[in-house]
Amino acid sequence: MLETIRELCDYLTNHMDDKITLDSIGEKYNYDKFYLLREFKMYTGFTIVEYINSIKIYKSINPLVTTNDSVLKIALNSGFNSQEYYSEMFKSILGISPLKFRKKYSLLNCEEKKDEYINKKNFLLSIKEKYVKLINMSNYVDKNQEKNKSIIKKKYIDN
Repeated sequence: MLETIRELCDYLTNHMDDKITLDSIGEKYNYDKFYLLREFKMYTGFTIVEYINSIKIYKSINPLVTTNDSVLKIALNSGFNSQEYYSEMFKSILGISPLKFRKKYSLLNCEEKKDEYINKKNFLLSIKEKYVKLINMSNYVDKNQEKNKSIIKKKYIDN
């Protein structure tokens, strides 16, 4: 199952712009969709929707702080259907609205203030590291989960 979850993380990351349904995921990996959802959550700590939305949000940070594009345009370009849902997801993931984030961390017009620019850039690099870990989730899935699962199964299910 661990390998399936790794493959699913890669698949979701690489096909996020495609129309992905729970049925299609279940069929692709030959598992019941509800079983696959539970296993994905157990191994990654995310639901599939949370995982996809997190990747989209992290992907949207660069244009948010380096362009003057509207939040609506960034939301749509990031794969969200509305600015409202994008803003809701952004705030739930990063704890701040996209507009406040932009105001606080925009890299536009701050090159002349070297210290401010460096501080903002360092913060954005830490965000980028989280994004990279997220899109490479298959490399970070807890390898002990398989062992823990078998212990739990023996202790509570097999007895």
